[in-house]
Amino acid sequence: MLKITLENFKEIVLNSKKPVLVKFHALWCSSCQTLTKVTKGIENEIKDLAVLAEVDIDEEKQLAKLLNIMSVPTIVVFNNGKIVNHHVGLLTKRELLSLIP
Repeated sequence: MLKITLENFKEIVLNSKKPVLVKFHALWCSSCQTLTKVTKGIENEIKDLAVLAEVDIDEEKQLAKLLNIMSVPTIVVFNNGKIVNHHVGLLTKRELLSLIP
């Protein structure tokens, strides 16, 4: 899973030719840890369809603020540089896969 920072956000997320699922999380968040298991479980399955990335909101406060992330875990899906899906809270594997355009 790619680690997104304010510095590489444009290059990896906005300029991606594939959809990008970005998981916003924090180390202290138990729901985030559960969602990490789900995202790791789909990583190989979606590698040809989409990019899977993550942002630690404690390390990247400015990026989280820029994207108006108020709660974790949050999944934001970008396609062609635009937000196409947004979900706050836990997701099942099926629900997570359904977010990919």
